[in-house]
Amino acid sequence: MLPATKNNTKKHNTKKRVIRVSARPPRWLGWLIIGTVVVTTLIALISTWQHKLRQYDQPIAESRQGRLVSYPGRNIAYATHFNHLNEKHLKAAKANGLPAPPKNSKEVEQMRGRLVKISTCKNYKVDDLSHSLPYLTKGAARSLDAIAADFADILERNNLPHYRFIVTSVLRTQESVQQLRKSGNINASENSAHCYATTFDITYKRFDKADPSPDYMTEENLKLVLGQALLNAQRAGLVYVKYEYKQACFHITSRQ
Repeated sequence: MLPATKNNTKKHNTKKRVIRVSARPPRWLGWLIIGTVVVTTLIALISTWQHKLRQYDQPIAESRQGRLVSYPGRNIAYATHFNHLNEKHLKAAKANGLPAPPKNSKEVEQMRGRLVKISTCKNYKVDDLSHSLPYLTKGAARSLDAIAADFADILERNNLPHYRFIVTSVLRTQESVQQLRKSGNINASENSAHCYATTFDITYKRFDKADPSPDYMTEENLKLVLGQALLNAQRAGLVYVKYEYKQACFHITSRQ
């Protein structure tokens, strides 16, 4: 009888191996994503910065024969420095202005004894007013003159060409307020400080060059000069100022 032979064949493990896949992505992928975000953000910031420089450096003068000159004053945080709310403007307007908003231009004409008609002069220009009348109280007219004189003085002291800022809105009657509303200005109110002849708006987007010199300035730099003049008047207690971003103007109410 033959001896039993051992079966040397190894038994195969029939259990299936489970391959575990790590849920964590490789480190290099995370750094790649971060790098891409940083580079994209930098490109966007540089593009925006270059766009603003091109926008601010657009000169007002048509001629390119002169030099581009600028006021060396520091930048102003307009929204921070000029943030007097409407309630403060309205309180000053009622205290120093007309006793009640006039109904129409005819009623304004009857008040000419206590109002001053403003018009384009050496230091400022009155825009073509479609929804307001060029009248202010005597105190408000003095405030406007003081701001304009300081604006011109800053330009002169820095050997800059003479520009005039532009007044875009003055006294509003009840009739003109209704016309403003019909034109689409839903914020026009019969209880506005403009209705008491103490308040005027000055645009910071347009300036009038009243100097034969070929040298010219940018609107953004002239805005800085205007801002400095308004800061001086505000610190002297002459006016309240609100920086209006959407209307692109300084909303100013006299305190005298």
